[in-house]
Amino acid sequence: MIPVLTKDALHRSVPVTSPDLLRAMVDASPDAISVKDINLVYVACNATFLQVTGKCEKEVIGRSDLEVMSAHQAELCRHSDRHVLETGETVIGEEYVPGANGMRCFQVIKIPLRDHQGAIVGVVVHSHDISERKRAEQSGQLQADRYAKLLATSQEGFWIMGIDGTLRDVNQAFCTISGYPREELLGMHISRLEAEENPQQTASHIQQVIQQGFARFETRHRRKDDTIIDVEISTSYWSPSGDFLVFCRDITERIRSEAQHLRYEAELQAARQLAERESQAKTRFLATASHDLRQPIQAMHLLAHLLVNYELPSEAAEIAVRMQEAVDGLGEMLSALLDISKLDAGLVQPDLSEFSLGDLIRQLRNEHLPLAEEKGIVLRYGHSSVSVHSDLKLLTRILRNLISNAIKYTPVGKVLIGVRRADGVARIQILDTGIGIKKSEREKIFEEFHQLGNTARDRREGLGLGLAIVKRLSTLLGHPVQVDSNEGQGTCFTVQVPLAPGTVGRKQDTPDAQLELEIPYEGAEIFVVDDEVDIREGLAMSLRQWGYSVSMAADFEQAIAIVNKESPPVLIIADYRLGAKTGIDVIRELRKRCKRKISALLLTGDATEDRTREAARLDVRLLRKPVSGEKLRHAIVDCLRAVRTAR
Repeated sequence: MIPVLTKDALHRSVPVTSPDLLRAMVDASPDAISVKDINLVYVACNATFLQVTGKCEKEVIGRSDLEVMSAHQAELCRHSDRHVLETGETVIGEEYVPGANGMRCFQVIKIPLRDHQGAIVGVVVHSHDISERKRAEQSGQLQADRYAKLLATSQEGFWIMGIDGTLRDVNQAFCTISGYPREELLGMHISRLEAEENPQQTASHIQQVIQQGFARFETRHRRKDDTIIDVEISTSYWSPSGDFLVFCRDITERIRSEAQHLRYEAELQAARQLAERESQAKTRFLATASHDLRQPIQAMHLLAHLLVNYELPSEAAEIAVRMQEAVDGLGEMLSALLDISKLDAGLVQPDLSEFSLGDLIRQLRNEHLPLAEEKGIVLRYGHSSVSVHSDLKLLTRILRNLISNAIKYTPVGKVLIGVRRADGVARIQILDTGIGIKKSEREKIFEEFHQLGNTARDRREGLGLGLAIVKRLSTLLGHPVQVDSNEGQGTCFTVQVPLAPGTVGRKQDTPDAQLELEIPYEGAEIFVVDDEVDIREGLAMSLRQWGYSVSMAADFEQAIAIVNKESPPVLIIADYRLGAKTGIDVIRELRKRCKRKISALLLTGDATEDRTREAARLDVRLLRKPVSGEKLRHAIVDCLRAVRTAR
């Protein structure tokens, strides 16, 4: 019987058999098989062996390892072969053989070859190619080494936990986070690390991860020194081993930062609410002050104006003029201070629109022409066809203050208003040949009550608030104001206003400052509605002095009862606040009852944007208290001339 070379048989001695049968057997094997005699000379090999060595049969049979392979490889083979011959033991090992695609690894089993008497006469070598398996093992080991290094150097804590909750392995980062040395952590139950030791909760977490395969949550841990820290846990269940792979990150600083941020948000919200309450309080105060302070000053304006127009002894006439100047100054100062207060309180919001700049400049030139001519100053303006995007009312206020200042500080010469286009903006320039401004004074002129050449604080020279208002309005609108001046060489103020792209300037009314003060419709009926008796009586006296017929009412109900719808007044002059109703209500109702659009003037001490829009919707002219007698007279003439033109 010839034994078959099974795995079991390879570990036993193989007797010499028929060469033909042995040859057929080894040639059929996919593994490399060779036989060496007692002198370690090849006496047989199969085709796989020849393929592995890259030799033919003549180059192998009858030759030793030194003739078949490299000297180093031959020495290794000879050493293990002699061990088999000398001890009769089977040797199992690995050998590397160079191949076309690099080194190939073989699992080699060497067993003694015996004759019929049991004497060892050679060595049978069985070589199984394990190159692919070896590469896979090496690749897996490489990956394992990489992961091990990654976990060892990671800033995040990592541990392996058994299903019973005990720690089996940890990295250095987790030792740092927990404050425990590695040897104390190994074998520790995870519940000991919880801020509040709770084995039931730990078991619940474990079951959750087993069911879902992965979990992420935040909890609190207790370090070895009893410090409580916030941690974020990311864990997954590794079913082949029944272990949990857990990453742990210290988020104490983040939690503290979030809590601090929430405190800051709460403080900010409280501060915002306080600011809103203060702003509302300021709004209420300014609204009350604006109305209640303007009312008596308005009455003083009217009475002083009346007194000046009476024939009085020279000394009394001089006193009346001085009184009127004082009242005018008081009214101007109050208006300016309230305007500044509103701007500082953020109560003024721009109402942006597109309008013709040329029309606005023409209007302002006409408005200031009488003052310029009175001083003997030439006031000119350059025609402009550009349209701008701004708040018409606020921009008018800026330019009016700058033009007034230019005329005031120009003893002789001229003032020029011009416009230049550059980089999408209109550069409005007010140039004068006046006294100029020192370099050291250029910033100070925008401060409250700062005036050039008025150290005595003569109110007739102004209040020093005009440029302070200009600065605040230009900041609010985002229209930069620049000053270019040298002492004794005049001044140039430049205001930059965005152009209105592709728009045509909206035509504005251009009032003529050189109004004819003759009375249109002498004796025309003017209806006065005001709940302040002093103002109502003062208005009536002024109107009668100017040649008009006057009727009066104190409130909405009286006004409706008095007016004859068959012969309505030519003009209504109404205060805005009339108790439960407003002047707007009176004007609207009288127009409705009389079935005609009666011309109207609305007097108010609270000229907000809402008031302005409300009056504009009814085509009612708005005058802000305190209004001087001269300004009121011009407004009345405007309204009556408009009525005459319409008829």
